[in-house]
Amino acid sequence: MAVLVVTLPGPLVSLDEAKAHLRVTSDDENDSIEGYIAAACAWIDGPWGWLGRCIGKHVLEVRSNVFGGFSRLPLGPVQAIVSVQYVAADGVERTLDPAEYVLDDDAMDRAPGFAWPLLRGDPNGVRVRYEAGFVEVPKPVKQAVLLLVGQWFSVREAVNVGNIVTEPPFAVRALLGPYRIIRV
Repeated sequence: MAVLVVTLPGPLVSLDEAKAHLRVTSDDENDSIEGYIAAACAWIDGPWGWLGRCIGKHVLEVRSNVFGGFSRLPLGPVQAIVSVQYVAADGVERTLDPAEYVLDDDAMDRAPGFAWPLLRGDPNGVRVRYEAGFVEVPKPVKQAVLLLVGQWFSVREAVNVGNIVTEPPFAVRALLGPYRIIRV
């Protein structure tokens, strides 16, 4: 199931937090620091991030040809379902009334007493838009972002000393490990 990003989150740490971590007091490096923050957040967070989940507040959309395809909405924690749209059997696009479904532990299911509507059968005829990410960015994740920003700020060029590094630094992995989702 493909996940579409409708809205990206803001940065996981602020420029002021990063500057305090780096002990930078002038504004001369702001653009570089903001770039490092954006790179660290993109590397960690969201559909393409190392964690395999959303940390910052994303608005995402998944599509399916059936309602049952959403037993678990990907990249949670899911905070809310924004909308559920579908192509009905008569070919008309409709929005499902929120009273007809429930969100339970990152899964969308029918509300008691309701049945899913009949569908025309379009390949992406059911679209669920939802908010995913933590209400507040966990402190270990913020610290990992700051460590990456600090590393990139102090070593501004690619370094190769005879080996290829494919893993993040140990401290970053240790901080992020509890939040990582590994698909099997």
